[in-house]
Amino acid sequence: MEITGGFGFNPVLSPAVCILFKYFSKPEYGIHQMNQKVYTIVVDFWKDTFTGIHYCGISLHHISNDWKLQCFVIGCYPYDLESHSAINTRKFVESKLADYKLELNDAIYVVSDNETKMVATFKLNCQRTGCSAHYLNKQLEHAFNKEEVNKLPVSCNVIQDLFDHVKKLVAHMRKSHKQTKLSKCVQTYSETRFNGAYHMLQVFLEIFDKLAIVLDSTHLNQYLLLDKDLLEQICSFLKVFDEVIEQLSDDKKPTIYKVLPLRQRLLNGCQIQPNNHGGLKQLKIFLCKFYNFTF
Repeated sequence: MEITGGFGFNPVLSPAVCILFKYFSKPEYGIHQMNQKVYTIVVDFWKDTFTGIHYCGISLHHISNDWKLQCFVIGCYPYDLESHSAINTRKFVESKLADYKLELNDAIYVVSDNETKMVATFKLNCQRTGCSAHYLNKQLEHAFNKEEVNKLPVSCNVIQDLFDHVKKLVAHMRKSHKQTKLSKCVQTYSETRFNGAYHMLQVFLEIFDKLAIVLDSTHLNQYLLLDKDLLEQICSFLKVFDEVIEQLSDDKKPTIYKVLPLRQRLLNGCQIQPNNHGGLKQLKIFLCKFYNFTF
């Protein structure tokens, strides 16, 4: 348990990490090879719900002389300052960049989420731009989980009821190990995973017809209340979002030129069709009304 718990694993992992770090820190590799005056920094903060530790991930993106996108992971660091104020957050990020002789200035772009703290952190001496994939994921997260946004009702109660029932059934099957009798393991919902609702619902749909034989009477009643037609329509609709997020997350080439055509693709997909289930109509209206996919 000590090894898998993390602390015991560190002595095993550390030597290998140090060797790789020294190897790729040579002048002919990585960051040392690029023009350090032109680059973009991607910054993300998150909290480990199990340990309560906050982490900061920093990566660097650079276009080489032959127009290829190069990506370097600067590091994933436990946040160790006293407070999470914008000033301290900025200080923390700059200290990690300084280890590589990198600094922020008005010519450097920083990509982050659109949380208030991040906007304030990178307000000065850099060009902050929001992550399109993060914006999109937040819109979907609100549709499935929030009753109101900016003091306005979300009004997606039909799909939220479906989502909650599926989430409870998935949790039950994982806890009771009944998924071992199925051809595919169910997926739990994760807010930190882009389009997490789609991945949970899609796997659930694929094994939908086989669930009756593994559920007890209590959970079987919940299962029988589910509308499979709505589930199919929601998954088909969210699949487009998953494809868009995948394209926006490409780390092999720049994606900013894709934002407008992909936005239009989503807007086209949100047009209400005569055969759309009422729950899907609610979702489409919410996404267009509240956000209009402003990346």
